[in-house]
Amino acid sequence: VLAIACRQVRDWQRIYPSCSELRLTANLAPVELLDPSLADDVAAILDDTGFDPQLLILELTESGVMRNPEQACSSMEQLRSLGVRLALDDFGTGHSSLAHLREFPLDVLKIARPFVENIVGREHDALFIETMVRLSSSLGLPVVAEGIESEGQARILQDLGCEFGQGYLFGHPVGAL
Repeated sequence: VLAIACRQVRDWQRIYPSCSELRLTANLAPVELLDPSLADDVAAILDDTGFDPQLLILELTESGVMRNPEQACSSMEQLRSLGVRLALDDFGTGHSSLAHLREFPLDVLKIARPFVENIVGREHDALFIETMVRLSSSLGLPVVAEGIESEGQARILQDLGCEFGQGYLFGHPVGAL
């Protein structure tokens, strides 16, 4: 799947030169993160497709990383050495400690949808998100809120300092062509 996606984005970059910096974000299954050949496989895909590793962001779930933190960290370091960026997906829903978060080579934190979906009118959820945004900022990591479906959610997230978001408010999934 990653090879197909890399080829598709490379095609778009060639067809639309103004989109030469178009990024590709792809999810890794937890079991893939534990595969010692993961970095070699990704390197082969990047080489085969000619995709710029700096434009690839691989998303890892917090619960997947915590299955085997040592192996996950090793795989993450190997991927980063390729130039690939790493995002911790569904942040706040897993079981990682702050010590692990500090040690993992990450580039982005993604706030899980359950925190976002009830943010309008629920100060408690807003406090959790504000804490995650501040933590992310203190670690020097951009934060992305997932599952934004309304203008109200987007406005509150922006007021809390969350600069990036994704969700149906901005667009629904579409095919490549």
